[in-house]
Amino acid sequence: MTDREKDKDDEPGEKVTLSTLHGAKGLEFSIVYFMGVEEGLLPHDRIVNPHANDISTTDIAEERRLCYVGMTRAKDQLILTRAKTRAVQGRPQPRAVSRFLEPVPDSLIQSEDLTAPLAGDQAKERLAQIRAMLDDRQ
Repeated sequence: MTDREKDKDDEPGEKVTLSTLHGAKGLEFSIVYFMGVEEGLLPHDRIVNPHANDISTTDIAEERRLCYVGMTRAKDQLILTRAKTRAVQGRPQPRAVSRFLEPVPDSLIQSEDLTAPLAGDQAKERLAQIRAMLDDRQ
């Protein structure tokens, strides 16, 4: 069976596409999960603080355009994630939300803190909520 034949057999909404921001240009998806929307990743630290050994650096405006490309790929729902802390060179470092989200009105953002670990029934309930949300989208 060829890849094209396999794609025809897929049920709508039952596949995940993993993409870079560059690769997502021109595409559209019902739900987009945008991971790592935090300073140091978006914009990347090497753009904000270029190092002497960087071959070339990109303008921060280009990083902003790429961020907005990723955000506008979502037709129905955009889910942005970030870490509150991240291990940097083996040590936990606090992380700030990306400056690119500053212009987004608070009325468009629904924030949820998922830092507390879920166990047992809480985890099952969370999975049920996610499944229900996905079922509603189909």
